[in-house]
Amino acid sequence: MKRVIVIVVATGMVMLAGLSFCCGISIGEVGAIEIQEKLEKKQFSGRISKIRKDVSLIRVRVNFRNMKFFGKGDGVEFTPDQGSKFVCKGSVVGRSSEYLLVKLKDMDVCIGGSNIVVGSRVFLYGHELMSKLQMAKDVNAILMKKRLALQSMVNTEKKNIELNIEKVESVNKRYELLQQKLQQEWEDELSSLESDKITAQKRHEDLTSDLMEIEHKLEQYSISDENIENDRWALDPTIYTVK
Repeated sequence: MKRVIVIVVATGMVMLAGLSFCCGISIGEVGAIEIQEKLEKKQFSGRISKIRKDVSLIRVRVNFRNMKFFGKGDGVEFTPDQGSKFVCKGSVVGRSSEYLLVKLKDMDVCIGGSNIVVGSRVFLYGHELMSKLQMAKDVNAILMKKRLALQSMVNTEKKNIELNIEKVESVNKRYELLQQKLQQEWEDELSSLESDKITAQKRHEDLTSDLMEIEHKLEQYSISDENIENDRWALDPTIYTVK
């Protein structure tokens, strides 16, 4: 799936680069394209807001969401009525979010043939615009496929995150129980050692008491090997008698 996504993205990026270069269109803007019914007729309407005969320029107010695809130098044609055979030709020299500034090839022919004045409604068409819209439509389709694939991957990773959280909770619970068990075993071992210590101390006290009693009795029943003690007169053999 990743290889397919890479191919789709690469193709879309090449087409998008062309749109960005000529029109300054971003990915977000391409994704918002809406091909309206008027485009199927290859025309869109506008209203003349200003005419400069001295420089062969007209400014047209256009309520057309895809006007952003117009680039400087793109050819544009307009007629005074939808379906009219009279066509006035020019090229785009500037645009804003609402206006197109068009340089006419022949101002006198256009004005005379179409009888346009400030406020007149005209119907416009651009060959380059149609090509760019078709390219944008193709890019939009590619991006939709990319979004679908990426959304699937996002959902998969979201599930992995949720599963990971559940696993972490399970591990925490298991080790919490083990910790409680070890804590209890530790306390039991210490309690057993303390009990052994108390027992040893009691036996030590009892044995010490028995030992002291034996020592006392030994003192009471001790006897001497000689009945007569030696004194300073013991050196006199006439008076020293060993019995």
